[in-house]
Amino acid sequence: MFRPLFCLTVIACAVGSAACRSQAEHHHAASPTPATSSAAPSPSPSDACASASDFVKGLAAGGATGFRVDGRIVCDGGWAAAHMKNVRGLTDPNWTVLRLRGGQWHLVTYGTDGLCDGPEMKSAPAKVKKALGPYC
Repeated sequence: MFRPLFCLTVIACAVGSAACRSQAEHHHAASPTPATSSAAPSPSPSDACASASDFVKGLAAGGATGFRVDGRIVCDGGWAAAHMKNVRGLTDPNWTVLRLRGGQWHLVTYGTDGLCDGPEMKSAPAKVKKALGPYC
């Protein structure tokens, strides 16, 4: 009964946090980078794929805990989608979408309905949208 409201809340939170991250990334990009950085280079977005752990962390950051990946992870161009299942069976399984930004995977959306309706999902690759099937 509350699923549509829950999905809207999740999308609103994801968009709000994306705006904050965007401003923080812009500020960080403007600061000088040391010439002698020993950090390993990040994989290019086209080669990167999120792990099951990245999905669990992403959902937890969105306020949903107790989930595990249930099936294969689909990745394309710095985006990843996976079917998630609650380990205690307390909620419906859901689809979760992550996006790679600044070398970290961030939650874009999750749920069971209208997952492609969010503004950030408009730029998601076709392969990721196809993985969501009728939930997109």
